[in-house]
Amino acid sequence: MIGIPKWLPTAMGLAVAVVAFALGPPARGDLVLTLSDGVGDSISADLTNPSDASTLSTSKTGSATGSANFLAPGVLSIAATVGGFTVNVSTVSGEPAVGNSSTAQLDLTNLSIVFPGSTGGTLTITAYQTGDTVSPGHPLGYLSSDFGGTLSGMQLTSAQSWYDPSNTGTTSGSYAAFNPAFSAMTGSFSQSSPSTAVPLTGGPFALIDQVVLTANGPSSASFDLMAAVAVPEPTSLMAALSAVPFLALGTLLRRRKQIAVA
Repeated sequence: MIGIPKWLPTAMGLAVAVVAFALGPPARGDLVLTLSDGVGDSISADLTNPSDASTLSTSKTGSATGSANFLAPGVLSIAATVGGFTVNVSTVSGEPAVGNSSTAQLDLTNLSIVFPGSTGGTLTITAYQTGDTVSPGHPLGYLSSDFGGTLSGMQLTSAQSWYDPSNTGTTSGSYAAFNPAFSAMTGSFSQSSPSTAVPLTGGPFALIDQVVLTANGPSSASFDLMAAVAVPEPTSLMAALSAVPFLALGTLLRRRKQIAVA
């Protein structure tokens, strides 16, 4: 008669617990969107609970004008004039609007127009969401980013997405940047960044999108920048974990057989 190792029930229980936790709903934190000209004009919106419109607050500096709106759970927008950028309509989507238990996502869309008579300048558009989580049990996730849009007389100075393990919304940690070869073009563009492996420590993290535009006169730009950190689907995790006890049992049987033959 083959005895059952004492550690086997514990291993199976841990496997089931990890899978159950992985399938649970992720918790998200602040969803923040900021437009700034870098010389005094800015407008920022902070949705501290992505599903509660009453938690939306707005702050402005300098001569920036405009307003922020809660569009849906996990979606907020700003319509504003900032510095020399006459019209700006920016929208950020995070959890629960996009993403799932195995993929955290942040999607930033924007339209900026500089009217005749304005000198333009530089506009930095930054969006982030803290408290992102993905299925536990994976030592690595993969950061990727897709970027596309249309430019007309406006320069795309930079575009980047960050995975921030400090969960503060600061532009630190691993990032995905785009080839600046298209930065001064007029017309449409589209790029996907290479996937970058990022360490998953088990704690929440932040995703950040940031685009810098430069204009020297009448011009316009529209774009969509989407960042994601993904791991294998929970079903794959369940299959892998459920096999662990049986693999261990098979190893034990083979060892006993070798001992008996000897």
